[in-house]
Amino acid sequence: MTAGTRTRNEAGSVHPVMLAVVCVLAVCAVLVRDVGAVAIATWQAMQSAEGAADAAVQAVDERHYTATGDLRLDPERARALAVASLQSDESLRAIGVDGARARVTVARRPRTILIPVETVEASEASTLERGVTEAER
Repeated sequence: MTAGTRTRNEAGSVHPVMLAVVCVLAVCAVLVRDVGAVAIATWQAMQSAEGAADAAVQAVDERHYTATGDLRLDPERARALAVASLQSDESLRAIGVDGARARVTVARRPRTILIPVETVEASEASTLERGVTEAER
């Protein structure tokens, strides 16, 4: 038998191997997509936490400020502003207000197919200062 000819028993023997290769490549592609989805959700949660913290420090307790000249935050208003700044697929896990500082924790659920991930969380803090509000790291 020459190198280019096949016997009848070998016909179609490559198909199961090709099917297995295609299945493995498909699973690998979905896993890469899931890892990317988790990374993107983590980044988005961090960005949302920073935005929510910046929104929360806009809640100046105006009565206290006019009476004393001291800057401090109104905790209920800070919470409302932080929640309002979030998107529909994000949730506020925690907010802490201490004087003129707010720390916010945001949770976001990544959309994965094979990797079971409930939520990713990120926390950020901002401090209210006279004339400027800046994020803390």
